[in-house]
Amino acid sequence: MALNNKPKKSTLENLENKWPKKYRVCPICKNRNFVMTENVYQISRYFPHKLVQGPMVPLIVVTCTNCGYTYLFNALTLDAVKPKS
Repeated sequence: MALNNKPKKSTLENLENKWPKKYRVCPICKNRNFVMTENVYQISRYFPHKLVQGPMVPLIVVTCTNCGYTYLFNALTLDAVKPKS
């Protein structure tokens, strides 16, 4: 799912509130610059030899611009998506 401008801006603001700039340091290369993807991704529990089933976790992906280290943030916590009713 792609974030349009308004949800992307509010998601970025929520991320910045929860992950203050002084703590944004890559644990691998010590870079301080990151980019947030414009899409929401999901992961699910692994079931050998079966199609994906069960609950999904929506994620916002944030990546270090230097080494590519990737953080996964829960999209529900950042209000990027709304919980299923």
